[in-house]
Amino acid sequence: MLSFHQADFCLISEREGDHNWILLRNDPMVALIPPGHPLAKETSVPMEAFAVESNPQFPTMDINATYSMVEAGLSIGINNQVNSYLWQDRVVHLPLKPTQTMNIGLAYEKNISLASQAFLHFIKDKLPEY
Repeated sequence: MLSFHQADFCLISEREGDHNWILLRNDPMVALIPPGHPLAKETSVPMEAFAVESNPQFPTMDINATYSMVEAGLSIGINNQVNSYLWQDRVVHLPLKPTQTMNIGLAYEKNISLASQAFLHFIKDKLPEY
C-alpha cells in the first residue's frame, strides 16, 4: 500500500522498499508446536528440527492458518512472538536455538500528510533512540 500511495505508514517487518523506517521492536521468533508433539516437552527447538520434521510443509502468509494447522497437528511452524499471544493456550510456543529475531517497525512514505507527520513526531518523541 505504501508503494501505491494508499497509506502513509504501516507496521511491518523490516523489508526492502522505497520508504523510511523506524525500528520499534526486535521480536524473537518462536517455534509453534502441537501440544502432543514430542518437541512440546523441550525447552527450545533447534532450527535443524524443521529440516527433519516428517509433517507436510504448508507455506502460508496467514497467521491464523498457520496456527490452525499447528493446533490440528498437521505441522510445526515458526512465527514472531508478538503475533503469538492469542494462541498461547492452544499451541506450545518455544524459543528457537539459535535465537532468531525479526525487526518490526513503522514504514512510512517520504511525502506524507501533515497529520501523519504529527503522528511520526509523537512516535519519535516516545522512542529513546530519537
